[in-house]
Amino acid sequence: MPTREQEYFPALREPRIYQRTATEFVRQRLARGESPALFAIPGTGKSQIILDAVSSLASERYPKPFRTVILAPFASICVWLDEIEICTTMPAVSAVSGSRTARNAQILDFCLSRKTSFLLLNYEMCRTHRDIILKVLAKHTDLLVADESRRLAHRSKLARGARQFGMHVPLRIIASASPTTKTLADLFGQFLFLDRGATFGTSFLAFRAEHFFANSFGFGWFPRKGSVRRTAKACSYRTAVIKDSDVVLPKISTIRVRLPLTPAQSRALTSLKKDFDLQPDVDSSTSPIYSTMWAAAAYTKTRQVLSGIVKIGDKCKVLPCLKYDWIRTFMSDDL
Repeated sequence: MPTREQEYFPALREPRIYQRTATEFVRQRLARGESPALFAIPGTGKSQIILDAVSSLASERYPKPFRTVILAPFASICVWLDEIEICTTMPAVSAVSGSRTARNAQILDFCLSRKTSFLLLNYEMCRTHRDIILKVLAKHTDLLVADESRRLAHRSKLARGARQFGMHVPLRIIASASPTTKTLADLFGQFLFLDRGATFGTSFLAFRAEHFFANSFGFGWFPRKGSVRRTAKACSYRTAVIKDSDVVLPKISTIRVRLPLTPAQSRALTSLKKDFDLQPDVDSSTSPIYSTMWAAAAYTKTRQVLSGIVKIGDKCKVLPCLKYDWIRTFMSDDL
């Protein structure tokens, strides 16, 4: 195995201390033929962790090409392209633009290439390009990464198409900062994609019966006592976690961001105030000014995170919420 200085695909950006453990966890699981999950608080560098692990694994398999497909929301494709360019020496192509014929051609070029590379697809393509993905791309993909994996939780054609894609790929990774958005049942689809039923089985009805009970009035399902902890413990073997206590921030710097708000952003601001207990400073104009620590997130992503890193405890400050309660339990030191 080549040393870090002799790697065929070296990492171009040095990982932070708290990222190295997660990177090694993901790399070891992939090297053993297992499929890991990565749950980390927003802003901790999930993409760099995944790219560093892939670079290491690709170096071990050189000169055999190692092809990686990344499924991501459309808005995240450009972010992934930038991260791949910054963190690795491997080429990447996005197949989300152009005509249907052009997209199919990009997929075929990726399959026929003898180079280690990345292909980026948005989740919607698992439905619209199902035939070429299942019949051609799946046979030439070594690793499938599902970013924002909570999209796999639903029972839609999109989620089913992504899970069918994963069934034909030998290695898979799911990554998310909030894997449970509405209910613990969100975990089932994600781990079915990841381990083909090893964690929670292949029957959703059996999973629901084990961890939920029906309301006596017939309105919805509610988690049984201890289900949050039991599901968290079941996920822990396959999951790399970055906890609040693991994160060591660089020296704090204050950045003041002044932004006029559109109606859509005003609605997002209301949600942010409730989630993160924000207290904006307002100057003589009507534009709010925020003091953010470490880094100012792009405003289009402020609903996810405004201050670069928002700790789980901060998210739970206002009202307890299952979306954050499960991930907080999962990241607790006494699990």
